[in-house]
Amino acid sequence: MSNLYLCGFMGCGKTTIGQAFAKKQGRKYLDLDRLIVQRQGRTIPEIFAQEGEEGFRAIEQQTLLSTQEYKGAVISTGGGILTKRENGGICNRLGVLVFLDLPFEDCYQRIQGDTNRPLVMQNTEEQLQALFDRRRTVYLEESGLVLDAKGSVQQIVARLEQALKHHG
Repeated sequence: MSNLYLCGFMGCGKTTIGQAFAKKQGRKYLDLDRLIVQRQGRTIPEIFAQEGEEGFRAIEQQTLLSTQEYKGAVISTGGGILTKRENGGICNRLGVLVFLDLPFEDCYQRIQGDTNRPLVMQNTEEQLQALFDRRRTVYLEESGLVLDAKGSVQQIVARLEQALKHHG
């Protein structure tokens, strides 16, 4: 069984949907950011402050590569995972990369003021909208599946199950 990698902008529901889907399917759930924090012994904001975004992205990619040790896991990635485009290829090689597509307004409503998200704290709403637009293009290009992430958790999980059946 292949791993399932969930990508999308901050606040699109990767963690919530990932946990619910994994529980329903009886699969292991991993959050890539939590895995980074555990292995580094530092928070994401601390890593950003000490290493910069480039340093964080290198650590993120190493952690992503380490997920090949799992089989059939559901893995939520960070919103910027595709900042390094080769990460899309890694996800698709190790499993299926699913883009949880949710409009910016919905994402922003969930993330505004979140002090554990360095990019939210460092940017205005307009800057985040521009970042969303750039990233969405890459999510669409790199993902094996695109899933409408509007609705209840149960609706999105059911949509994901259907999409995966049709995906093969």
